[in-house]
Order: sequence, then C-alpha cells, then structure tokens
Amino acid sequence: VTRMTYSVRVEGDNEPGVAAKLVKAVGEAGINLAGFSAAKLGARFVAHIRVDTPEDREVVVKVLSEL
Repeated sequence: VTRMTYSVRVEGDNEPGVAAKLVKAVGEAGINLAGFSAAKLGARFVAHIRVDTPEDREVVVKVLSEL
C-alpha cells in the first residue's frame, strides 16, 4: 500500500548547481522532501520534487516560482 504523495515537476536550463539551488530553496521554506529525482536533457533539466501534503506542494510551487 502506498500513501498519497504530491509532487512538483520543474524544468529549466541545465547549469552547475541547479539541483542544489532547488533543494536549498525548498529546505529554507521549511519543507521536508519526501523524494527528489532529476535528469539532464541536453542543455535542459527536469526534476521531480515529492512532498507529503498538498499544502507543502503549494509552498514549493510558490518558492520555486520566485527563483
């Protein structure tokens, strides 16, 4: 049985430290990560950030939209 989880998909230009920048911003907002995965796609990246609640997901969207 898997409990409900919530995720945010993030895409952008790939550059050194981009994953660290995302995770740092989420942590500084007081959100605990339930999971994180990312892949490089040429000059771009895609990341999936998983959190435990829909409220946490909304905070992540807000925080990352401000980067």
